[in-house]
Amino acid sequence: MSRQSSRQDKPKAAATPDIYCGLLFVSVAALIGGIVFLVLELNKYDWQVAGG
Repeated sequence: MSRQSSRQDKPKAAATPDIYCGLLFVSVAALIGGIVFLVLELNKYDWQVAGG
């Protein structure tokens, strides 16, 4: 059997957001904004969603 570690396992601290997390939120906001502007533009041409 292997020996147990003498150091105690401490819970890890929560990861702090870095620049990549910020860029992720910026890109999601840009996608949502683009979809909103696309829908607004298509509504000018009486665009209808093809539904059943």
